[in-house]
Amino acid sequence: MKFRLICSIIGLCIVTSTLPAVAAQVKSGASCKTQGITSTVKNLKYTCVKVGGKLIWSSGKKLSTPKPSTSKTPQIATITFENLESNIENISQVAWAKSNPLWTKYEKKIQGVQLLFGPSKKPTNCYGGLHEFTRIANFWGKYKQPEKTIAIYAAPEDNKWATSEFLRTTGTSGPVNRGAGVATVNAQGVGQIVFYVSGNETPSGCGGGIEKHEYTHVVQLSQRSKSGQLLTSRPPTWFVEGQAEFSSGSEFPLEYYKKFSLLNRFLPQNSLKDSEPSTIAAHLQGTTTLSGADYTVGFQVIEILSAIGGPYSTMDIFVEMADGKSFSEAFETVYKISWASAVPIISNVVSAQIKSNQNLPISQFVTGKGEIGTFKWPPRGYFDEALFN
Repeated sequence: MKFRLICSIIGLCIVTSTLPAVAAQVKSGASCKTQGITSTVKNLKYTCVKVGGKLIWSSGKKLSTPKPSTSKTPQIATITFENLESNIENISQVAWAKSNPLWTKYEKKIQGVQLLFGPSKKPTNCYGGLHEFTRIANFWGKYKQPEKTIAIYAAPEDNKWATSEFLRTTGTSGPVNRGAGVATVNAQGVGQIVFYVSGNETPSGCGGGIEKHEYTHVVQLSQRSKSGQLLTSRPPTWFVEGQAEFSSGSEFPLEYYKKFSLLNRFLPQNSLKDSEPSTIAAHLQGTTTLSGADYTVGFQVIEILSAIGGPYSTMDIFVEMADGKSFSEAFETVYKISWASAVPIISNVVSAQIKSNQNLPISQFVTGKGEIGTFKWPPRGYFDEALFN
């Protein structure tokens, strides 16, 4: 056995010691045995060719070395209804990645928007201004928008004044001030918006989100049928409000958008009895009066749909409905799945998202105790105010 072991070691040494010698013979002009075979030595590829009746190695051809990728763009998941429930942790980033780049495509300054301020209280520099309308108008730039929009900033005691101003400037009375803002489009296709102001606003607390939110409503209501008729029916309230919330927040940098998304996974008090999938599904399929859940649950659903089809897919719903389709018909046209089939999937995901938030401190997102207060908008430095100066 000792003899066999010694022989094996010697044999191994003989084999390994001959390898460099064989490699050394592969060089340009050296003889080779089989025509057509190739050999690579030190990134040079040699081919055995026949020259003058002799087989020799050709000149070495340098092989290209693939360059390592320098791209820092993260790979994002492809989300579909089929894999949605297994991609819950990716939804926010994918929705943001499909939406945020659209905010850089500013083509022109918005035209036809006029800002009016009520007589009793005026905001102390706390309003988005025309540059915020320009931003959101460009974000929705591929869709029909009014040639004229009147935006009034007023306190509730200015309602009569606002009504008379709408009559004077648009020919119809316009919406009545309620809540933070309200928007509509009249029969002539003119946008009408009222923003509530108390006179106590400060510039540091404003990010232009309310302008983006309400102008998104104006775009929603401006979609027309092929014959030119304005939208006469609209999606459920949660869809309308959720889309306006999502679009206004998708401009944030990713780290800030994630906070905004987490905020919208808190259910406002007394809005829904619980966060079970069956409760979420009932809300999505029902016709209810406006509640806080329409904003938060609506945001989550629009975020899901934007992750699947991009933000424009959600506005395409309004386009399809303007042409006479019901919400269910429009949904199936856009997303290639029936609304009835999509509801259980969406409800399971929204329920899981809300439940995952239960142990997070809401204080990092809001002001006020025991309820969702005012979202802490980022400093003005996040927004390029001089973009169209």
